Amino acid sequence: MNFANSSLNSTLPAAISLDKCGWPTSVHSQRPQPPSIRYLDLCSYPLLLLLTTIGNVLNLLVLRLDKPFGSKGVYLSAVAITDLVYMWSAIISYISNYDGEVHGLPRPAIRDMVDRLNGFTMFLQETCVIASAWMIVAFTLERFLAIRYPLKHLIFSHGQRSLYVVTGVVSVAAGIAVVRLVDYYWFYTQFIAAVPRPPRVPPRPKILLEWYGTYVWALAFIQIGTFIAILLLNALLLRVIARQHRVRRESLHVGEHRSRGVDRGAVAMLLACSLCYLLTQMPGFAGNVLFLLNKACIHQLHPRTVAVLAPILNVLLNVNFSANFLLYCGANPRFRKGVKVLMGNQPLDSATDRSTSDSRRKSLESTRSMSLVVETLSNLLGKCPKAELLRNSHQGRVEKFLGEVFRKTGLVVDYRVHCCVDIGSTRRADSIAIDCPAGKGFIIDPTVRFEARLTQPTDVASERA
Repeated sequence: MNFANSSLNSTLPAAISLDKCGWPTSVHSQRPQPPSIRYLDLCSYPLLLLLTTIGNVLNLLVLRLDKPFGSKGVYLSAVAITDLVYMWSAIISYISNYDGEVHGLPRPAIRDMVDRLNGFTMFLQETCVIASAWMIVAFTLERFLAIRYPLKHLIFSHGQRSLYVVTGVVSVAAGIAVVRLVDYYWFYTQFIAAVPRPPRVPPRPKILLEWYGTYVWALAFIQIGTFIAILLLNALLLRVIARQHRVRRESLHVGEHRSRGVDRGAVAMLLACSLCYLLTQMPGFAGNVLFLLNKACIHQLHPRTVAVLAPILNVLLNVNFSANFLLYCGANPRFRKGVKVLMGNQPLDSATDRSTSDSRRKSLESTRSMSLVVETLSNLLGKCPKAELLRNSHQGRVEKFLGEVFRKTGLVVDYRVHCCVDIGSTRRADSIAIDCPAGKGFIIDPTVRFEARLTQPTDVASERA
């Protein structure tokens, strides 16, 4: 076999050799990139950096308007921060490339700065790429639990725990990418900053070479697995939402209450973010598959193809990190209201009120526009609801007080819970308290009435029985 290979090499032209897979490689295959491809990243990066900076700062400010600041705010804020870190860490390589295009080669001061910071920026970028995608996976799982298992979601998911998940994701991603720091700065100290500089790059230590080779393989598998996981989890999430919507439509009357357990805005923002990831990372997914096939000696990946696709994949990755603000504005009306609040065009209460429907607001606006007198709430409703509002407000305070008492005993408390009775009908409990270790719960249904007679407590108890 070795003899056959040597004979084959002797019959090939001098400019052609065989790689480790036995495929012919030519020294002329490394052609320069077409100018249109080479300038694509140089022209698009400043615009995408501006969009990322403004958009993600607004994302962080609008998400802070949500009260309470729950798991949705934690995950989306973490994604916004990783987007900012990724795009700003890429500015070092952009300055080097831009300076090289203007002066033919980067000037010595620029080259020295890039040489010192290049390893750290590569580490930050690859950490952000891994962490951002995994946060989408974690947020998808959290939304799936919220929709499919709402009571378990109340127990296992809250803002503090989501913060722990984000911290763990970033830590693991940094641990995976730390080989970039070790490998590059070994190269920097042994070759770039060495005095005098050796004529050729010294060979890596064996353990570092194996570590870096394992990292290259693992990174390709991680990106492929993350892409497939986001695709399957979001498909499963859409399936669960469609099934619950169909069951609710068949079991409830038209126009009856909407479920308050599902944050539709959070689901819409998640799906928009996941769709953007899948669309922009689909070429990268195909590129990673071809890379693994090339490493496994199954399919040869031509260097010309790599040279053309690399800038395109980089621009698509920048788009994925830049477009979240536009996606959130298009997917969630409450997010648009939050932006208006920041701009001073809308009061805070109307932006955070979930109970006000668009149809009701439009009806009130049309009524006011047709009226020739100053309208009041009593005029519009045909009655004065002051007593009812006072009673409901007092009952809400009583429910909160009782809920805090039960919560201090270690029970999980939730309010306005929609439940299904064994016969198939639905009821709404004012509040429930769940004893998780014992596997049982209590329905708390306080009733606030104005005192009218001495026997009223007994009458109310018999009425509620």
